[in-house]
Amino acid sequence: MAYPSVSWAYVRISTSMPKFARGFSLVDALDADGLKRQEAIDKAIRAVERHGMTYADAGDVVGYSAAWVSDRIAEYRDGEHGDPLNEASA
Repeated sequence: MAYPSVSWAYVRISTSMPKFARGFSLVDALDADGLKRQEAIDKAIRAVERHGMTYADAGDVVGYSAAWVSDRIAEYRDGEHGDPLNEASA
């Protein structure tokens, strides 16, 4: 029995699987955006709470406005966003 070539098998598999199962998808993009946002939130909180930065300076560091940082700090102080100050990476 002859086995199909690797390239044929790849084409066969890739054409029979839905797009989201073959690689990058919209869900991945949303997850990446969410991860990037959460990293910015954590960094902004650490900048303000640990390093004493102003909201404007913290906003410059993470690429958002001072108002955005202010909103995230208020959420953090209300118990949202976990505890980024106790994370190993700062």
